[in-house]
Amino acid sequence: MADSPATAIAIEQFAKSQSLGGRCETREAIDAFNAECGGIIPDWYCAIIARYPICGVELEWPDPNNAEESVGIEWMDVRNMRSEMLECYPGLAIRERGYTCIGGCTLGSGDQYYICNDDGDDPPVYQIYHDVSDVADEIIANGRIVVFERLSQLFDVARLS
Repeated sequence: MADSPATAIAIEQFAKSQSLGGRCETREAIDAFNAECGGIIPDWYCAIIARYPICGVELEWPDPNNAEESVGIEWMDVRNMRSEMLECYPGLAIRERGYTCIGGCTLGSGDQYYICNDDGDDPPVYQIYHDVSDVADEIIANGRIVVFERLSQLFDVARLS
């Protein structure tokens, strides 16, 4: 399997300790969508959403700015990824730079969560602001924050909402 070792281990442990209750994507759907995106979605990420029932699952973690609150992600399926990456900004602009939308903000901000395939097989998780620009360089420079230094950390910290 082409899973990222650290991410695959973290999600497998998370899945064993939780009843995820989401769904997996078919390889056919993932591969067709990835072809529409020019093949930018990493193979290890495709393998994860095909293997683990994570799509549609909401995860949350403590808000680093307010200990009494939490923030979260709803893991995207191919249908929602298609919308964010092929029909909407900032996904349209940053897709060509290797950014894959993995989840939506559960607070309804419209500031979705992305990984970048240039960042390796356990990449940072970025939250990308939706209203910064429609120019990739400006979005990357001024419209993203690192939420987790590594995708595997998300599964170490998060809990089901």
